[in-house]
Amino acid sequence: MKPLIFKFFTGFLFFLISILFLFSETQAKQLVLPDSLKQIFYNEKKLDRRFELINDHASNELNASLSSSIALYGIFLADSIKDKKRLARAHEIYGISLNKKGDYTSGIENLGQALQLFEQLNLLDDVAKVKRTMGETFRASKNYELAMTYLNQSLFYFSNNPDPVMLARIYNRIAATLLELWYIKDGSIFGSFLSSNPKISYGAKLALDPDLKVKDDSLTNTIQASKFYASNTKRYDLIISTNIIEGSYLVSTKQYEKAIALFEETVQLIERERLFEDLALIYLNWSRVYSIGYLEEPEKAIELSKKALEIAIKQDIPVYIFMANNTIHSNYAFIGDYESAYNYLKQQVPLIQEYGEKDLLTQLKTLEFQYELQESERELQIKQEQVRIIVSGIAIVVVFSSIFIYLLYRNNNKQRELLAVLSKKNLIISEQNHELEQINAEKDRFFAILAHDLKGPIKAVSASLYLINDDLKSGNIESAMIMTSAVSSAAQRASDLLSNLIEWAKSQRGKVHVNPKPLDLTMDLQDILRLFEENLKTKDLHVINELRDPIPIKTDKDILDTVLRNILSNAIKFSHKGGTIHIRATQEDEELVLSIIDEGIGMDQEMLKNIFKLDAYNSRPGTAGEVSSGLGLILCKDFLVYLNGEIKIESEENKGTKVSIILPLHT
Repeated sequence: MKPLIFKFFTGFLFFLISILFLFSETQAKQLVLPDSLKQIFYNEKKLDRRFELINDHASNELNASLSSSIALYGIFLADSIKDKKRLARAHEIYGISLNKKGDYTSGIENLGQALQLFEQLNLLDDVAKVKRTMGETFRASKNYELAMTYLNQSLFYFSNNPDPVMLARIYNRIAATLLELWYIKDGSIFGSFLSSNPKISYGAKLALDPDLKVKDDSLTNTIQASKFYASNTKRYDLIISTNIIEGSYLVSTKQYEKAIALFEETVQLIERERLFEDLALIYLNWSRVYSIGYLEEPEKAIELSKKALEIAIKQDIPVYIFMANNTIHSNYAFIGDYESAYNYLKQQVPLIQEYGEKDLLTQLKTLEFQYELQESERELQIKQEQVRIIVSGIAIVVVFSSIFIYLLYRNNNKQRELLAVLSKKNLIISEQNHELEQINAEKDRFFAILAHDLKGPIKAVSASLYLINDDLKSGNIESAMIMTSAVSSAAQRASDLLSNLIEWAKSQRGKVHVNPKPLDLTMDLQDILRLFEENLKTKDLHVINELRDPIPIKTDKDILDTVLRNILSNAIKFSHKGGTIHIRATQEDEELVLSIIDEGIGMDQEMLKNIFKLDAYNSRPGTAGEVSSGLGLILCKDFLVYLNGEIKIESEENKGTKVSIILPLHT
C-alpha cells in the first residue's frame, strides 16, 4: 500500500511541475514574435542551445521592439526552470533592449535584478559588466553622477582583471558621459568658454585656461584609450561608437573639417563591416555640423537628418526618431518653410509625454500660427486686397518699430554701463597680461613635470604595499619587513624629488635659470636608476648600463635629471615584461651622445612625426596599462634647449625605441 501511495504522490508532483512549465511556455508564446523566430526557438529542444539562440537574437536584433520581445521570452523561459544564472543574463539583455527604446526606468529595474542575481552567484565578471551597462543607462537618462560611479567601479575591476574588449567599452561610455557633462548639456563648464572670443582657435583658448585643458586632455585621452583597446581586439563596432563620440566632441569645439572627415571615414567603415547599429546616430551627429548655431547650412542638416530618421524608424528607436524630427523641423523653420516644419513637428506629439519636452506644444502652436498666417497672406494676394495688406503691414511695422526703438534705447544704456566697466578692467588686464602669461607657462610646466616624475616612485610604493599586504595575510613577517624598508626608501625618494621640483619651480619665476656645474654623468645616471628599481622589478626588466668609467661634463644637474627621468620612465612604461633596456654613451668631437634603447612597442612613422607637437594626440597607455600624458618628450626637447643640447628619436613599431640626447661636454 505504501509504495502505491508513494508512486501516486511522486507522479502527482511531476504532473504539477509539468503544468507550471507548460504555463510559462504558454506565456512566452503569447509574446509578439515573427513566425520564423518562433519556429527556430520552439523547435530547439536543448535548453542550452535555445538560450544561446534567444540571447544572440535579442543582442543582435536592430529593431528595438523585437529585441525586447525576444529578451522577455528569455526571462519567461529562465524563470520557468528557476535557473538563476540564465535569469540574470536574460534580465541584463532585456534591460539593454529597453535602453534602446528609451525606457530607462524599466531598463534600470531589469539591470538591477541582473546585478543582484550575479552578486548572489558571485560571478564578478558579470557583476562588473552589468555595472558598465547601468552606468550607460544613467548617462542616457542624464544622471551623470551615478553614471560615473558605476562606470568607475567597472573600470576598477577590469583594470585589475584585464579584458581589452570591456576596457574599450568602459572607456567609450566614460568618454560619452564626460562629453555630455562638460560640453553638451545646458550650463556645461565649456559652454560659455566655447562661445567666448570666436576669432581665437580652440587650442589657443585652452592654453589660457589650464584647468579646462586638464579636463579636455582627460576626455581626449579617454577616447584614445577606447580606440586603442578596440583596435587591438579588432572590435570595429566599438571603433565606430568611439568615432561618433570623438566627432561630437569636434563639432562641439567647432573643429568642423575634422568632424566631417571623421564622419565620412566612419560611414565607410560601417558599410565595409556591415555594422549598421549606430548608422542613425552617425547621421544625427553629422547633421549638427550644418545646423543652427554651427555652420548653418540647413539644407545639408535636413538631408542628413532625414537619413537618420529613415534608419531610426526601421530600427524602431524612438529617441533617434525624436532627435531627427527635432533637427528637421528646426532647420525648416530656420529657412522659413513653416509648412514642412509644422508637418515634422506634428510627428513629435506622440513622443512628447515620453521625453518630457514640455515646450514642444508651444513651438507647435507657434509654427501652426506662422503657417496659417502665410496661407492667409497668399489668399489676400490672390484676391488683390492690397489695401488691407498695406494697413496691416503698417500696423505691424509701427508696433515692431516701437518695440525695437524701446529695446534699442534700453540696450544702449546697458552698453554704456558695460563699456565703462570694461574700460576699467581692460586697463588692469593690459597691465597684468604679460605677467599672467609667464605665470601660466611656469605653472603648466611645473604640473607636467610633477605628475610625470612622481608617477614612478609613487607606483613603486603602491606595488610594495600590495606585496606587504599579501605577506601579512600569509604570516610572512620577514618578507613584509623587507618590503617596508623598500616602501620607506621609495617614499623618501619621492619626497626628495617633490622638494627638488618645488625649489626648481620657485627659481623659474620670470625665466629659466641655468646653473651649469661639473658633474659625473655615470654616477648621476646610477642615482636616477635607483629611483626606478621597483618599477623595473615589477615588470621584470633588465638594464644593461654600459657606463662604467666617470664621464665628466659641465651642465645643470636639475634640468638634466628631469630629462633623464622622463626618458627612462618612457622606456620602462612601453617595454614588455621581461625585456631589456640598454644605456650607452659615445663621444663625438666636443659632444656627448647618451642613448637609451628599449625593446618595447615602439612607434609608427605617423606618431614619430608628431611626437613633439602639442596639438597631436600622442598619449597612449603603457604595456601594463600605465597612464601616459604624452608630454614627457616635449618637456625633454624644451629643457635640452637650455643646455645647448638636442634630442633624437629612432623607433620602429613592435621593435622598440632609441632616444639619444646630445650634450656639449663643456658649457
